Amino acid sequence: MKLIKLSPDELSRIQRNVGRILTEDELKQLPYSYDSFAHFTYTIYKWAVEKHFGKFIGGQFIIDECNFLQENKKTITIEPRAHWKSMRFYAYLMWRIWRNRWDRENIRAQYFSYRKLLADEHMRMLKFLIEESVMPSLGLYDEKSKADTIARYVWKGSGNLRRFSIRAYGLLEFSRGTHSEIVLVDDPLKDDSDPNVRTNVWKINTIFVTVIMNIPVLDGVLHVIGTPQSEDDFYFDVNIQKEFAFRLRPAIITNPDGTERPLWPEMYTLEKLKQMQQSRKVKVSSGVISLFEQEYMCQPRTTTNSYFDLQLLRNCVDESLPFYDLANAHQWEPVHGGYVLAGYDPGKKSDPGHMAVLEVRPDGSIVQLVSKWFDDVDYIADTSSQISQFTYLRRASELFRITTIFADNSRGELQVLEEQGALLNLVPVHLSLRKKQEMAQAIDSYVIQGKLKLLNDSRQFRQLMAVQRDLKVTATSEGHGEPLTSIGLPLSALAKSTYAPRKGIYLIHMF
Repeated sequence: MKLIKLSPDELSRIQRNVGRILTEDELKQLPYSYDSFAHFTYTIYKWAVEKHFGKFIGGQFIIDECNFLQENKKTITIEPRAHWKSMRFYAYLMWRIWRNRWDRENIRAQYFSYRKLLADEHMRMLKFLIEESVMPSLGLYDEKSKADTIARYVWKGSGNLRRFSIRAYGLLEFSRGTHSEIVLVDDPLKDDSDPNVRTNVWKINTIFVTVIMNIPVLDGVLHVIGTPQSEDDFYFDVNIQKEFAFRLRPAIITNPDGTERPLWPEMYTLEKLKQMQQSRKVKVSSGVISLFEQEYMCQPRTTTNSYFDLQLLRNCVDESLPFYDLANAHQWEPVHGGYVLAGYDPGKKSDPGHMAVLEVRPDGSIVQLVSKWFDDVDYIADTSSQISQFTYLRRASELFRITTIFADNSRGELQVLEEQGALLNLVPVHLSLRKKQEMAQAIDSYVIQGKLKLLNDSRQFRQLMAVQRDLKVTATSEGHGEPLTSIGLPLSALAKSTYAPRKGIYLIHMF
């Protein structure tokens, strides 16, 4: 542990800047301010905040945040609004500048936000806090003091002159930059447009993976903090998470005994958070959306207005389930006493198709065997490179012994199959609003009961969560809520089916 020692003259300058005599506790913490981000925050950063805002609110939450950043070189943090988010990055950069008083290294830092205007505003606030701090009185000088959105700090005194430079960037305007020792990404996905239109989300995801993750030098740091927008956010990509220390903490935490407590009690009481939960709501065409759930409970905005409960649906995803297709159908062993149903949403032109195959087991559970997406696959004609959607249905029907295939025929796509009589187990269905409601209710019912076990298909999961409370789904390159049909049709039939006491089990569908 490296302890620093300040001379009586330096302590005198600090006290003149602070405007009072330092307390005994502050004098004890100062020597640790180089080695500990938390001790720095409770001294030099705290004094700058008090000088500007008049009050510093601490607590164990602040100490935990400091330790998390200090102990991990790469972090992704999803935490509530107004919970020391951007301010922790200001404090972190100030701490690294403070350490450089002794390290004397050339350090390059890059500060990213969703748009350049936001990043520039963060830079102005950072420079202002540094100017308010005790550091300029101890020899810190900004060679770019006349610039608002760029900084280059040097410590005057003995030894070699080394520079600590900071630049602000907007992710949407960013293409490629140089390597640096420190990379901070603040609210990269902040977007007030329709959250179901994922164009900007995918663009930021691509920039983060292909550019931002490659900017830090070998021993550099990369810290990300933000608010979720959709299930597609790079925050939730399990492959990205493997490279980062990841954590998501909502404003209200549920204890193991079921009681609740605030994440930052010194700032927000539980009563205050509950009041905010009731008031932070807006009316939209699909119903009432709770902005509190996104901004403070850290749920994606699409999830807050989704028809399905995020956590309950996640609980239905079984990562141990094998993915079956035509090529490995021979590996599937049917459960004795069970039978198989399927749902099909035809894909035509720009819309992808999707087929879900479900095994209904004697214990009442429904287990997904197949999640088949048809992207750019003709629904009638086979080609030399791939079979058509209809051919796939016929083969899957034979291999998985599918009793009934329920399919959307709202646009008449299945007329050819009906005329040919090629699939005797096919049941065409016209999807009225009432039928869509039945489908959504059936899925929701099996999800709540925990009887539905789904394949770990992230695209299927996202398309289910994209179904809003009014059952509308914004079309994206991934789909238009196809699993609502492919999974909802067989489940809605199952929900109101009867069973015939014959050899095997037969489903008598009722539409």
